[in-house]
Amino acid sequence: MTSTLAGSPATAHAEPSVFQGWPAARWPRVLATALLTAIAFGVGVGSLLLQRHYADAASGGADLGRVTQLLADGSGPRTSWEGWTAAVLIAVSTLRVRRGSIEPPRRTAGQGVAGMRAALRREYDAVRGCLSVVAVLGAIDGARVVVYAGAALTGSQLARDNLGWILIEAAGLWAAAASLLWWTVSFRERLRQVSAI
Repeated sequence: MTSTLAGSPATAHAEPSVFQGWPAARWPRVLATALLTAIAFGVGVGSLLLQRHYADAASGGADLGRVTQLLADGSGPRTSWEGWTAAVLIAVSTLRVRRGSIEPPRRTAGQGVAGMRAALRREYDAVRGCLSVVAVLGAIDGARVVVYAGAALTGSQLARDNLGWILIEAAGLWAAAASLLWWTVSFRERLRQVSAI
């Protein structure tokens, strides 16, 4: 299938950034980074305040629901495995992309070479969108690490008790983002080979 796609001329397409929706120009990118940083630290501070509020309520005998109990407990085994699992699965998928031949989605059967190339670009764009989301979540958890570390240094036992799990959770998201970036770069190389971008 790769040779069929590569053997036909393609309309030129601008090569997009690996991050979906991220500004290309310098100053919009700087502003977007500053805004993301501010939001991430805001969420980090809010996370600590919410956990403190619900932890105090739980210690006072309040009957918490499932979500509020999760907020009171903070990061732990229940919240720390998803990123690591995703990182491993995406890394395995990336190895298949790098070692195997590129295959367009089955629904493109009968659409011709142009249709298959378009489907491959859509798949690439979807993963770029996922990469952007996971990168934002990783940035937020990174800010939580900084906020909780600062609170732990100033004597917060709650922050001290949760800091290790928050770091494990954040590292899982960073690993998932790194795996997605690896997949995206690898798939982009394959798209170049078949003249899809």
